[in-house]
Amino acid sequence: MAAGVIIPDGYDGAVRAGHAVTLRYLARPDQSSQRLGETVRGAVARQAALLGAARFAVAQHAVRSFGAGLAQATRISPAVPAGSVTQATAGTALFSRTLGQFDEGGWTELLLFLFLIAMTGSVALIESRRLGVSRRMLATPTSSATVIAGETLGRVLISCVQALVIILGSALLFGVNWGAPAGVAAVVVLFALVASGAGIFVGTLFRNEQQAIGISLLLGLGLGALGGCMVPLEVFSPVMRRVAHVTPQAWGNDAFARLVGHGASITGILPQLGVLAAYAAVLLTLAAWRLRRVLSG
Repeated sequence: MAAGVIIPDGYDGAVRAGHAVTLRYLARPDQSSQRLGETVRGAVARQAALLGAARFAVAQHAVRSFGAGLAQATRISPAVPAGSVTQATAGTALFSRTLGQFDEGGWTELLLFLFLIAMTGSVALIESRRLGVSRRMLATPTSSATVIAGETLGRVLISCVQALVIILGSALLFGVNWGAPAGVAAVVVLFALVASGAGIFVGTLFRNEQQAIGISLLLGLGLGALGGCMVPLEVFSPVMRRVAHVTPQAWGNDAFARLVGHGASITGILPQLGVLAAYAAVLLTLAAWRLRRVLSG
């Protein structure tokens, strides 16, 4: 048995006498029994309404017996109009009503892993320096600017391919809506530039892979959590939301929230794109400066 309802002895007489009677519902502690419990409680509530109407009719001397009152209540209950409930949201809703079940999870995971993988990719830069690949490249007619551009564009290309796999896979398998394609492409490219700049910069600060991987994981996961990639920014306090926006992840989340949740086009996320572009410019400049110094040293 999945569940059962216990009707106490003397139930009929107690109800006819106008007394309240408690029914017990017993079920296994699983989700299906909980849903069944809601159905049982609804049925009991409907029957209680009929019994209450019958007792009221007897008390008001509208009928002579409880049985006659119950029969009359049962007969007229289908004609009683149901109550209506009007729901309204005061102010601005925290979450868009048009978001799908996996939409927000899709873009937050995209931002989290693009940044995290780009950061952990700093290990490859350290390894190339340790093996002398960088020095051998500079021994050729290749300039340091070309080497820096190659390191940056290679990482951006990898990030864009990863983003494409996530976007297409989540759309096909889970029906995730990503919004306007032009806006999505702009956010992905700029965030890839931000992540690549951060990864290269971290890769120039350390001499061994163990140090770089530890700091990369700490920054990737820490900034992701602070920027709303693990818990939605909407549930943050106002102070924490302002703090969160020191991270590029928060601006990326804001951009996707407007694209997906509010149907904005690329023009509707220009402020967010501007901030991401500023992050990219600063981080890429620092990365190029540090990488030139490391390669020349």
